[in-house]
Amino acid sequence: MTYVTLQGEVDLASADEVRAQLEAAVAGGGALVVVDLSDVALIDSTGLGVLISVARGAAGKCEVALLAPGGLQARGVLALAGVTDHMRVFESREEVAKHHPR
Repeated sequence: MTYVTLQGEVDLASADEVRAQLEAAVAGGGALVVVDLSDVALIDSTGLGVLISVARGAAGKCEVALLAPGGLQARGVLALAGVTDHMRVFESREEVAKHHPR
C-alpha cells in the first residue's frame, strides 16, 4: 500500500506534477495507491480529471483510492463529480487499513 499526500490546490497549475506523482506511485508496483486529500484546500475539474485518468490507467495494475475526510459532504461532492464511479473513497487511514490490511 502506498500513500500519496497532496497539499494545497490541485488544479490546472499543478495537474502535471500531480499526475507524475500518482503515475510514479502506480508504477511502484503496490496493490493499492491511496491519494490523501486531507491537506487539499481546493480541487478543480482539472484535478478531478487527473484522479480519474490515473485510476483508469491503473486498472489491472493496482487500485487507486482516495482518502477524503469530511464525511458525507466530501463523498457527495466526489460522487456528483463522478469520481466515485472510478475509485473508492475512504474517510480515514483506519478505514483504509480495515479494508486493506497489510
